Amino acid sequence: MAERDWLRRYNGFAVAVLLTLGIIFAAFVVFVSAQSYFAERRLATVGAELSDAKEPAGQELSSRRGPIVLYDEPGEAADARQNLRFVEMKTGRSAAFADDPETQVYAGTILSRYADDRAPSSGYIGLVKTGTKQDKPIFEARLIRFSDMKRFVVAHDIAALDAPTMVGTNQVGVVVWDQQNRGQWLLFDIDKGETVDRSDIDARSMPSHAKAAEGAPKARFY
Repeated sequence: MAERDWLRRYNGFAVAVLLTLGIIFAAFVVFVSAQSYFAERRLATVGAELSDAKEPAGQELSSRRGPIVLYDEPGEAADARQNLRFVEMKTGRSAAFADDPETQVYAGTILSRYADDRAPSSGYIGLVKTGTKQDKPIFEARLIRFSDMKRFVVAHDIAALDAPTMVGTNQVGVVVWDQQNRGQWLLFDIDKGETVDRSDIDARSMPSHAKAAEGAPKARFY
């Protein structure tokens, strides 16, 4: 009788131990599975973030001193760019089109005597929005000289920039318009970094700068 009671107690104890071990093992399996699930979720999230990240993709340009890479980003408007940076691959010198990377740049054009983008270019010209006057935007025409990566102001307080055209190997002619639709032709010497000639345009015999721009060469964005 005493032996049967002892066996019953022993069997009960053994069953309790086995149940406890089973519960511990099940909890361990659940814990490991949960850790694996959350680790996979973290990896998936990181992977998605990496896939969504925008890698800088530069556009290689040709200059008289060798290749230059242009980096930029889409601007706030469909026809705007921002964070324009130029890197000379031979020396590592770089230049930004604006100090503030969020500055909006319009009508950006590579200055070359030839339509072929692979032909040597002398610089880059474009409009930078600097403010508003009477609810209309005001721009500054800027130029990056590729020979030494210096930045110049070609014109300021203007409303539009038309048809930048290379004249010879080192000069660019442009037509600028102000808020009152007064036009002016400028000849900018890229090597000197200054305007060397200018003349007023009789707006009475010219279409508005908006219409004139329709027939002008289209600005090229990269």
